[in-house]
Amino acid sequence: MFEKVHQAINKISPLSNEAFGLISPFFKQAIYPKNTLLCKAGEVPTDFYFINSGVMRGYTETPKGVSYNTSIFHSHQFSGPKSALILKKPSRINYETLTECDLISIDYDKMMELCQTNHEILKLSHRLLELYFVSLERRAITLGSLNAKERYLAMKKRFKQFENDIPQYHIASLLGITPIQLSRIRRELAQEA
Repeated sequence: MFEKVHQAINKISPLSNEAFGLISPFFKQAIYPKNTLLCKAGEVPTDFYFINSGVMRGYTETPKGVSYNTSIFHSHQFSGPKSALILKKPSRINYETLTECDLISIDYDKMMELCQTNHEILKLSHRLLELYFVSLERRAITLGSLNAKERYLAMKKRFKQFENDIPQYHIASLLGITPIQLSRIRRELAQEA
């Protein structure tokens, strides 16, 4: 039933069938409609997610209600309020589906309990944290060192499979630009092609 998640985990850190059998009872699979808020800022989360299919975003909101995307996740990625789960504090980031999503929610505390007794699961947890750190560092470097056009081209390379599945204002927000700037960049690139 959870073959895709096991395959994705094995690409990150090999997990035997026995170890996978220990964590899979803590998985819950569900299909969520587009625009479902899975984790709201201010709530203490219990789960993180594996995306079987679909696109999600993490975002923050200003007091005036303007939202800014912090990340976009797609099929076969893990997503969720990692800092809030680790600290057991309210999330500062909202997590929402941008398309219909087939998700597997994973009970974070149960997985961490298994880390105490299973080396393979501990190694997986460690590897997931490493990948999370690398993605945060990559985003900081990208925002700090590339201009808007370069950020868009880098994003296209990483996310070309779903660029047309989500509204352009979400992509603009992720890039730290306005939708108008994104339209100009796309028009420029089309003229150069």
